[in-house]
Amino acid sequence: MNRAVVDSAEFCKGTTEKVNKLTADTTTFMENFQTTFNSNTMTANDALKSLGSLFKTKKTKLQEIRTGLKTDHEAFRPPSPLKFPSFKMNWQRRVLWRWGLSPPDRDRSAGASKWVND
Repeated sequence: MNRAVVDSAEFCKGTTEKVNKLTADTTTFMENFQTTFNSNTMTANDALKSLGSLFKTKKTKLQEIRTGLKTDHEAFRPPSPLKFPSFKMNWQRRVLWRWGLSPPDRDRSAGASKWVND
């Protein structure tokens, strides 16, 4: 019977050591996890603050550009095509020229224009 008690005591001692080691390992893991989590959270928060600041700056610049464009648009008064019949023809020539296409010349011999609404 003494042998059974000794074996039981050794088993309990071994089990207690394993449980204590498991508890210590788990505690170490949780502490490391918490430290890493806090560090990553702080890094992510800093990155988000920086990104938010960048977006606010860009938004402000875009609003300034929008205001400037709106002011320019309101100030711009294009000539009326009714007052200048060649306005559309000149516009067509500019578009073709910008795209690298040369507009067709007027057919002066026939006295007619190859441009529509000229």
